[in-house]
Order: sequence, then C-alpha cells, then structure tokens
Amino acid sequence: MSILVVGATGFIGKYFTKFTKFKSNIYKTSSKNKKGFIKFDIIKDNLEKILTQKNITQVVFFSAISNPKKCSKFPSKSNKINLIYPKKIFKLLLKKKIFFICFSSEYVFDGYKKNYRESSKTNSKLLYGRQKILLEKYLMKKKFKNFALLRIAKTYGHIITDKSIFMNFLQDIKRGKQKFKVANDQFFSALYVLDLVKIIDIILEKRINGFFNVSGNETFSRYVYLKKICNYFNYYNIKLAGENLNKLSSINNIPLNVSLKNNKLKNKINFKFTKFKDYLSIIKAKYEN
Repeated sequence: MSILVVGATGFIGKYFTKFTKFKSNIYKTSSKNKKGFIKFDIIKDNLEKILTQKNITQVVFFSAISNPKKCSKFPSKSNKINLIYPKKIFKLLLKKKIFFICFSSEYVFDGYKKNYRESSKTNSKLLYGRQKILLEKYLMKKKFKNFALLRIAKTYGHIITDKSIFMNFLQDIKRGKQKFKVANDQFFSALYVLDLVKIIDIILEKRINGFFNVSGNETFSRYVYLKKICNYFNYYNIKLAGENLNKLSSINNIPLNVSLKNNKLKNKINFKFTKFKDYLSIIKAKYEN
C-alpha cells in the first residue's frame, strides 16, 4: 500500500497524517516547498507523474478552499480548486484504477430541514455548497466504483493550536476572555477528527466503495456545545449570550441546521462515534494543568 495524501497541510490533512495507522505508507503533498512534502499545485502541476514515480495505489484527496467567505471572494479560483481540477484528477484516478477517498460537506444543504441522509435533496445558497453539489453529482455518475465519497460534518480536534471550533473557544478563555456572543439557532452534528481518521483508515484498508455521511451521533446548537464545555470545566465566570447567527456572521446564507444521519456508515463498518462528553474527558486529561 502506497498512499498519496493531497492537501496534507490543512486541518484534517494534518490530523490524518499524524494519527493514521498507515504513517509509513504515506506521501504528503503541499502547494508550497516544504520539507517532507511533495510539491503539488492542483492547478499547475501534473499529478500523474507523482502517481507513477511513487507507485501510488491509493489517494486521500483533502485539497479544497472550504471557507465559504474565501470561496465567494475568489469565485474563479475556488471553482478551479473545488470543482474543475478535482474532477480532472478523479477522472485520472478512475482511469488508472487507483482507489481514492474524497470529501463533500454538510453545506450542500440549505439548512431548512434537519437529519439529512445521503439521499436527501441538496440545495445551497453558498458558492462553496454549490461547488460540492456539482462534485457530488459528477461522482454519482461514476457509480462509486473504486472510490468513497465522504460528506462530513463540522469537524473538531483536540490540539490546542489547531484553530478548530472548540479549541478556539478554550484558547480565548485561556487569554482571559469571559464574554461570548454565540449562535443559538445554528445546529450541527459535530465530528471528532480522530473518528474521521479511523474511518478513513478502515475504508483504505478494506477498499470500501460508496457514498457516506460522516458526522457525530449528537446534534446541538453552537451555543449548547459551548455551554457543555463551560459546565464540564466549571467555567462559572464565562458568560455566553445566545444570538441569531445572521447577527453574528458576516457571511450571508449560512445554513442553520445541517444535522446529518450517519446510520449508513455505522451499519457498514460497525463504527462507534465518540460522544461529546467523552471528548471533553479527553481534553481534560490532556490540558488539566
């Protein structure tokens, strides 16, 4: 097994390359010259050359502009990176019969409903969401032969500097911030990144084909998630004020409820997702000092 990780410098890519059980089988790419990485710019460089030179048998494709604000600010660039060039790469991988894993987003939904399944109708007012919808439709036509498409929920980590949602909150508290305005009308099924790493490992090892939602089992508002953190760590001096998201965000049309159903994946691989309270105990063990 020889695995190429495209987009290894992003949030999930960093966790995957650090915690996968296939560390010794991995080649990592970066769009910049970095020690330990293969330089690969999705727009400018030839992936086929890397696949041949390194005798790649599997690819994990993380590369994307996933920030909705950046997508809207740079529509041409984000369309190339999120849609046009990934389609070319996936076409190449299918032709060469190289197994791959690629990713979509909860933002393919408009958020007017909840508990979305793989078969739920997609609709998004975000450019990023529409790009992912088009990519999903392209891959569906390929019948999921020799690849897996994972539609992932908002993902969080445990490394204090990783800039994920809950680590940012704890960092702000560490810096002395005590008052927060938090969206109480935005709901999601937050996904622990190490669960995602384990799932990717299973899919790579067993070469599982298909389309799967990947999310946590629990759905809460952003306000409730942060309130649970405060209660668990006895942060009685922290004041959370619930607000509507449209008053807090500079991005228009962020969907309010993107909760996902993950039954299909759980049944397929018999996977148990980490409960949020268990994640908090992990954090406490790591950072209680």
